[in-house]
Amino acid sequence: MKPTIEDMADWVVQALDAAGQESTIMVGHSMGSLVAFDVAARYPDRVTSLAMVGTSMPMPVGNLLLDNAEKDNHLAKEMINYWSHSPSAHLGGSQVPGTWMLGKLIRLLERAGPGVIYNDLLACEKYTEGLERSKNIQMPTLLILGEDDFMTPIKDAKALAETIPNSRTILIPNCGHAIVSEAPNDMLDALATLI
Repeated sequence: MKPTIEDMADWVVQALDAAGQESTIMVGHSMGSLVAFDVAARYPDRVTSLAMVGTSMPMPVGNLLLDNAEKDNHLAKEMINYWSHSPSAHLGGSQVPGTWMLGKLIRLLERAGPGVIYNDLLACEKYTEGLERSKNIQMPTLLILGEDDFMTPIKDAKALAETIPNSRTILIPNCGHAIVSEAPNDMLDALATLI
């Protein structure tokens, strides 16, 4: 059986229990944002505030990407890498001197074991309960979005934000889905507003 977002959220809660952590600030990027959201929605007493980075809900995955990931074709990794970065990142722009963002991500994706990328994408595709569960999200919530994100549509993230009463959205200009590597300083500044 393939792991679901709910399975991953349950694992996070088990990790919190093992660490003796009663509650925490939950931060997640992309699929991790769905996991963080699900923890906050189903275990609200465990989350003091929530940050969802590079997110949308639902988080659909195109058939071309899903099919190539299922076959473990390298093309799936190339598509993720290409679509994750803004046009300026494709030209070599970086807040971190000496970092080749596209090279770094493709090498990271190549380290994934067989089936890992497919299972993760499938979990995102199948997570359909989110908007219904958003009514349980009462803690301060921050959505950090890249203006040029092609992987998670901003319109879907904004629709999610409208369903969460205590949410704010920060849009980072000239940034794609790879917010953590494309705009680390902007992301840290945004996260600091949540703490």
